[in-house]
Amino acid sequence: MTGFIKYSIVGAFGAAINFSSLWFLTEQAHLWYLLSAIIGIILASISNFVFNYLWAFKDKKSSINNKIVGYFKYLLSRVVTEGLYLVLLYVMVDFVGWHYMTSAVVIQILTAVMGYVIVSKWIWKGEVALTKLEILEANRQ
Repeated sequence: MTGFIKYSIVGAFGAAINFSSLWFLTEQAHLWYLLSAIIGIILASISNFVFNYLWAFKDKKSSINNKIVGYFKYLLSRVVTEGLYLVLLYVMVDFVGWHYMTSAVVIQILTAVMGYVIVSKWIWKGEVALTKLEILEANRQ
């Protein structure tokens, strides 16, 4: 499977976490939808980093020497896409009049490709892929 397909599968799982959190915190906990969106983004970002690290980009793990530094680089990369997501969410809900969930889904689709480009070029940036032996060794640990 290609990196983009794996990234998309991980992203779909993260989107489910994000949208579930957004809906639950807004409708059940009665938080403002933007605060709920921020919490959802944080939860999805944690999940996405872990699954991208362990699966989608596992052949490029060597580009991340320190998982904590790698995670913070990942979070920084999310500032761009998720910042745009939050701004567009606010505009679509408060100015255009769309429901917050509809807006969230549409905007997530629009920002997904941009997110892939950022993480694949900055976080897991085209280093030489691990050899099959290195991948086997990494899977045994």
